[in-house]
Amino acid sequence: MKDNTDGPPSNDPTRSHRRRNLLLALGLASMVPLVSRVAAEWLRRMEDPEAGEVLSEPLGEKGHYVSSFDGARIYTEELGSGHTLVLVHGWFCNTDMWHYQKKLLADRFRMVCFDQRGHRRSDCPDGEPFTLEALARDLKAVLDEYAPDELVVLVGHSMGGMSILKFLQLFGEEMGTTVKGVALVDTTNVPMRATLVGGAALGPLQKPLVEPLFRFMTEHPRLADGVKEALVHTAPFLLATRYLGYGSGASLTQMEYIQEMAQKTSMKGACQAGLGLLCEDGEISLEPLRRSGIPVMIWVGEKDKLARPEVSIRMKECLPDAEFHLVPDTGHPSYMEEYRKFNDALVELAARAFGSR
Repeated sequence: MKDNTDGPPSNDPTRSHRRRNLLLALGLASMVPLVSRVAAEWLRRMEDPEAGEVLSEPLGEKGHYVSSFDGARIYTEELGSGHTLVLVHGWFCNTDMWHYQKKLLADRFRMVCFDQRGHRRSDCPDGEPFTLEALARDLKAVLDEYAPDELVVLVGHSMGGMSILKFLQLFGEEMGTTVKGVALVDTTNVPMRATLVGGAALGPLQKPLVEPLFRFMTEHPRLADGVKEALVHTAPFLLATRYLGYGSGASLTQMEYIQEMAQKTSMKGACQAGLGLLCEDGEISLEPLRRSGIPVMIWVGEKDKLARPEVSIRMKECLPDAEFHLVPDTGHPSYMEEYRKFNDALVELAARAFGSR
């Protein structure tokens, strides 16, 4: 008699094996929230040398808006007196990320900071991604406002360092005249996929997956911000911050501050800036900076997964006279994790740049 049974019999070992794998995967997935909560609680119980420090506390900054090349209003802050340091923050951040520099160095320097376009208080223009050229022209507008006849040292972290390098490429005449020194902090002069840990896998996924996802979030900002609000205070977000961003001795206060900064920038602005970074395919030449002879400091965390130390080491090879700091057991916000050492290094850079102690 003909067997009319469809498919393999119920005792088929292949089907049983797949069922076991599915049940195992579901079981492991169900454990993720519990493991995350336990690990996050462990982080919260670790000794925190920065406990009680309020990284977003007002320090007497004078706020002001500057109109950029396309009419976008860029929020700026000024604090302190002396030679001028212009501090340029990274992606998804704002001027508060320079808390330790503003708090501890304002008695020595005049400090100028600004929110990059799309971030916190600065305008977020509709339309195309924020290119590095746009960010560089925003920096030019800030310098024209605050230092038309001043000498400055530019300090840039991550996206901020890329903005500075693009600015120097566009406005090379500023090197040695207005710009007397540059600090490149956990940053890069090459495309992002060559910078991120695992960035090689980003290439094939960028066009079909990553860019469409970012564009979707810019087109649906309420949904994107709602998802962000739901995630930033969760245990998995804290764990991701710790293991992707910081070194092993990171302060809980500093890690939780990343959550606060993420809340203050819209997903629309962050994604427009992120698209701009992803679409930058060219390398920014360091040769004009080398020829200028102005002092340069390169500072990078040993465990930085977002701007790998190898990239900073290559920048040092292109800038042999640069002062180079590979900071042990720190991640992407190494300037914050080792803020005392970073501040000392900034003071030394400024002494070389401005010719005084």
